[in-house]
Amino acid sequence: MEVPSREDIWEMVKESPGAAWDKAREFTPSLAELKTYDFPDFDLETYKNKARELFGKAKESASAAVENAQELLTEDDTEE
Repeated sequence: MEVPSREDIWEMVKESPGAAWDKAREFTPSLAELKTYDFPDFDLETYKNKARELFGKAKESASAAVENAQELLTEDDTEE
């Protein structure tokens, strides 16, 4: 059995969207199944703090790059 290419799959979906929808529904859990699913616990606060930390570092790096560029531009202006 050969796996269809991405283009072939899209062509099949375009030709018969109802069949594609029905096939997709076979693999989609029902609401009742989702209600019984045991989702893992995670601490959202940890993710928020890590994101703040990473964005803070990115901001510092960007600020340093801007300052360095401004210094280089200022040096070029004073040399003329």
